[in-house]
Order: sequence, then C-alpha cells, then structure tokens
Amino acid sequence: MALDYKPDNSKVGHIDIVHGAILSEHEGQPNNVRGAIDRRLKLGGAAEINTRHALVLPYDAADLLYGVEEIIDDYERRMIKDQRDLLTITGVRFDPSMARHRQFELARRFALQSFAEQRGLATILVQHVPSELGYDHKPHVHLIAFARALQGSNWGAFTEIRNFGSRTLLAGEWAEILSAA
Repeated sequence: MALDYKPDNSKVGHIDIVHGAILSEHEGQPNNVRGAIDRRLKLGGAAEINTRHALVLPYDAADLLYGVEEIIDDYERRMIKDQRDLLTITGVRFDPSMARHRQFELARRFALQSFAEQRGLATILVQHVPSELGYDHKPHVHLIAFARALQGSNWGAFTEIRNFGSRTLLAGEWAEILSAA
C-alpha cells in the first residue's frame, strides 16, 4: 500500500515506531477519514473488515460513540469546514516470534495511556500480520488517532501529535511501555 500520509522522520534511535499525519490531501490525492481507516481495516481491497481491531476511547467519551462506525460517522459529520488535519497514524512493529495477542495488548496499553488518557484522543488499533499475505515485513499495530481531542461527545482542540517532531515524543512513551512489560 502506498503511503497516504506525511511521515514524521524525526530521529528516534532504535525504537521501531513510525508516525505521521493523515491530511485531507496527500501528494495531490484527496484523503478522507473513512477511506484512510478502511484501507487499514480491509486489507487487500476486501469488502469487509478482515483485521483484528479495537477502539480505545478517553474515559469520559459518550457511550453513543462506542463503536468504530459510530465514531467515524460522528467525527466526519462534525469536522470543521476545510479541515486539513484528519488523523494521526502511529505504527509499532514487533518481532514475529512474539505472540500476536501480546503485541495487540502492548499496543492497546500504549493507546490507552499515551493517546486516550494523556491526550484525550479516540484511537482505532489495527493489527497487521504481513506474513499472512506472503510479505516479509514485521507484524505491526497501527494506532489511528482522530486529530481532535474527544471530550464527552464533543470534538475539541487539535492534538499536538499531528506536528513534525511528535515521533520522538511518542517513541519515548512507547519505550516506557515496553520497558514496563
């Protein structure tokens, strides 16, 4: 899959993490929230979701948003006119020998602590195992965060992690999760 986001290439040392912002336009091509999320949930052009995924929400998020479809619909309906920053995407990669459920739970812990609790961001986790499709890439989990904080049922301020240099910050937070595991 060709990149549909602007990667943050700031230095992070040995931490295996990618990060960037999904904008309303990338390399002259339009992006939208549903399309960016669907490309990760429905691998290989599948009509239905064929990946393990979960939604992680801030504690005060409204119950009516507790579902991937519901939160996408609400966010798109209430986007600011001509909103440029749509989502952020962070990818954490794993050694293939680690159990997949362990990979997913570590990524979920990261999403809960660094995204939901610390920044108030609703985040969709999507696990990819490229070897299942015949590719020689590490298994990884995408953390797709909405670019605006969620407070109850209201979309608030834009997150600072949509800005260049956030990869370094997130790499440090991810390293803390890994060292505590």
